[in-house]
Amino acid sequence: MNKLGLELNDNQRRFLGQVIRRPNVRRHELAAELGFSPQTAMRVVQPLIEAGIIIESDEPTGVRGKRPKITEFVRSSLLTVGIVLAPDRITVSFSDLNGQIISRETVRQEFTRSRQQLGVIEELLADLSMDLPQNARVVSSGVAASGFFLERGRRIVSRVDPGGWAEIDLKQKIEQLTGVPTAIENDGHIIATSILEEDRRQNFIAIFLDARIGGGIVADGRLVHGHHGNAGVVGRLFKEGSERPSEPGLRRALQLDDWDSWKGVSSLSSNRETELNRWLDDIGKQFTDALNQALSLFDFEAAYICSRIPQDILEMLASRIQFIPLGANLDFGLERSFVMPKPIVVGRRVENFAGMAHTLAARLFLNPPLGSTAIAVDRGR
Repeated sequence: MNKLGLELNDNQRRFLGQVIRRPNVRRHELAAELGFSPQTAMRVVQPLIEAGIIIESDEPTGVRGKRPKITEFVRSSLLTVGIVLAPDRITVSFSDLNGQIISRETVRQEFTRSRQQLGVIEELLADLSMDLPQNARVVSSGVAASGFFLERGRRIVSRVDPGGWAEIDLKQKIEQLTGVPTAIENDGHIIATSILEEDRRQNFIAIFLDARIGGGIVADGRLVHGHHGNAGVVGRLFKEGSERPSEPGLRRALQLDDWDSWKGVSSLSSNRETELNRWLDDIGKQFTDALNQALSLFDFEAAYICSRIPQDILEMLASRIQFIPLGANLDFGLERSFVMPKPIVVGRRVENFAGMAHTLAARLFLNPPLGSTAIAVDRGR
């Protein structure tokens, strides 16, 4: 593994981030937007060209004279690692810095030990690294983890093996395996952040229904982390039991191994449709109870129910969740204009969880925390 020998400064990160978002941008226009002089722009761009990260060409204007320089990101020159760490699956993938997945592999099984899960991650990293483009360099990694933080951004506790995970510095371990800076976030928080980036709502709660129940809270347009980084662990609002909401529980009820062959609710037999509606009625009531508790603590305008469950089923679940708005239990013989509006409920299928982990990694590389460094390195063969 040979190091690139290039540490990007703040100006280079800002410039590169814009080039990735804006293909075929003119260098002088981008430099002016960023407040760079021509001399500063040259100092920013030249090392990136020499490292093979960006290329520049003359814009074909059809007129004489000096032509503007068009700047482009070299696809697959810089990669991120995305790791999804869940009780029943582990996904490892490599992605171009502009979001294109280069390679990905998932192992599905019911894990019982933390060391077992780490071993699978190490094996997948080694296997996938062998097939990366020759000149590709990995710059950062992002981990979407199921569980809660014992130490924010570093140490988690998972139901798979609470004691085992509590002893592991996950951030340090992944950085040892990948050789690059690593960001770790709770899976529910990652989903809430992705919703915030796509939607305009500024106050909402996102619940991630998977093998377990996770969540995230956004207040006034910002993700709430809480004292230890665990705000939004809404699973504790649901009663423990065999009928507790879960994505695998629904698949068992419908006798499905996965959703690959799903053709919609209309394709179900009458028996399977009865099972689905029974599940929806029960789980809808549990969500109603839990979210009404949450509403009394956090005045949110929307609740997002997020899962790998197909969109049509999520919409049926959302329709079964009934809010008691603030003020509805008051009656002073007055007009009911004082009753607050009900939050809306939105079903949202999570189809690219790995992509969210890569977004976390890319954000770390392009906007590193103060005092951190991020060196691009070549992957060994």
